[in-house]
Amino acid sequence: MSMMSSYIYGFGFASDCAEEKLVDFMITHKDSFCVYDYEFVLYDEMLRCVKNGGNSEALFESYSCDVSGKDGEGAVISNIMSRETGICFSYCPSDDSCGTLASVVFEVNYPWHMNETEKNLTEEQVRNVCKKYMEELGISDEPNYLSLEYYG
Repeated sequence: MSMMSSYIYGFGFASDCAEEKLVDFMITHKDSFCVYDYEFVLYDEMLRCVKNGGNSEALFESYSCDVSGKDGEGAVISNIMSRETGICFSYCPSDDSCGTLASVVFEVNYPWHMNETEKNLTEEQVRNVCKKYMEELGISDEPNYLSLEYYG
């Protein structure tokens, strides 16, 4: 059996952040996060977990990104960003075998797959959007072009 690699290309940032920052981010953006019934339930579970001194990471193991369908804490970030900006940001999980970090990415795409907001974006606008959310999450890196590798 041979191994195959796949790549995701785009512009974005590594989405690992402190749990407290993610919780604050969710509280700040509650209206954007809590769109569906299961998100209201998840939000309340997260608050209860944090109040009781627990780790909320496990709560998001089956929470999916609206764009990529991938599960994890980063899906919270990408969904909020997508819903607030109208730009489809994907959550891409980590892959330790490739050294790929969990990331939020505006993926390279064909124009006919883009909405009107995305078609008119400049690099500077995407950079500024990413930077705004990164600052809220306490992520000090600069957003950049990403090439995310996965083995499968």
